[in-house]
Amino acid sequence: MHLLKKGNCKLSILFNFCPYFFYSSYPNKPNCEECKKDFDRSTLLKNFGVCVCNQCRDLHYELKYSYITKTEAKEEYLLKEHHLTGPDGLKFVERKNTRNENWSTIKLYLLCQVEELSFKTYGGEDGLDAELLKLGEEKKKRKIAANEKKIKKLRKETLTANWMSKVLKKKHEHDMGDEEQISGTDMWQKKCKTCDYKVEFEKM
Repeated sequence: MHLLKKGNCKLSILFNFCPYFFYSSYPNKPNCEECKKDFDRSTLLKNFGVCVCNQCRDLHYELKYSYITKTEAKEEYLLKEHHLTGPDGLKFVERKNTRNENWSTIKLYLLCQVEELSFKTYGGEDGLDAELLKLGEEKKKRKIAANEKKIKKLRKETLTANWMSKVLKKKHEHDMGDEEQISGTDMWQKKCKTCDYKVEFEKM
């Protein structure tokens, strides 16, 4: 079964201590979908419309009734924004962001409902796994292509830099002309044919 379990165990304490999770009392005592017994209190019925008593919720918490964030629902179950928000979106509960109280509240969704909608959207568990695999391969290809592009750019920049370095560092070899006497003196000189370099000397 395709299940998301990371971090769920930490949320179990929220049922009793977090003000965002409410119990509801039902005088008519509906039947629990799990144990088939009557109950008069249910967190899941109040918040998600799931007719399951609190005892069965705790018993099947990890596999069915744990909470996941919107980000996890999108990344692990590939649900879109319209699946999670708006009038037709899944039900959720909110709690304060523990990282920063000034940030927006965190939306938590019920695992079994997220899983059910995801399987319906992608044609079952196998369809979801296939879509995840496809997206993983496409992401891998995009990453490889991006790396290859960076490598080509870096290689081009390196070759250009090396060529410029060689051009700048290459020593000029003078092509000296014939000896000629400097007019009015006993000195002689030789001039480079390609630059202004010259050498003056005195013949013994």
